[in-house]
Amino acid sequence: MLQPSTELQLPYLRTYATVVASALGTAIPTLSVTAAALGGFYAQPIMVPLDYDRSRPGRLYCTIANGAGVGPAAGNVVLEGVLTHAPLAGFPTNNTVAQSHAVAAAWPANSWEEVELGSEAAPFIPGGTLGLRSVLGIRLARAGPAVGDTWAATLLLAQSLRLEYSRLCQHCCCC
Repeated sequence: MLQPSTELQLPYLRTYATVVASALGTAIPTLSVTAAALGGFYAQPIMVPLDYDRSRPGRLYCTIANGAGVGPAAGNVVLEGVLTHAPLAGFPTNNTVAQSHAVAAAWPANSWEEVELGSEAAPFIPGGTLGLRSVLGIRLARAGPAVGDTWAATLLLAQSLRLEYSRLCQHCCCC
């Protein structure tokens, strides 16, 4: 029986590359990354939750906002997510997802969007890749110098990520 999904908020741990501390509104901490920079943050590493159905994929979401005043012309930002998976008795492995996200022309300043890293067809954490008691580390960055990053303005990255996953059955009998 498929159980409902649940989610975890993965907070900011430390910066990666070139970023400037900023805020969305007055109380949502963000990191500001210019179009010419590579920058982002590392999220707090976590141990895979015991109720995580490791046979199913995990989906990762980030929040981005326009940090440039009146939005410039439409373009794409390249977001890069790196997953480091450290099994209990093995060597850490890295999985990198780099993807373009289309930004509309005249995107209003400080308006935000939630973006999924990966997709349903190619999830950020494919099913069957995590082991029991593994540790996960995630890095999120804007790859401004990438050829595909054509949006010429500053991007704000909210200082947390949202991991959505399917839960294991909590009943002690057969479903």
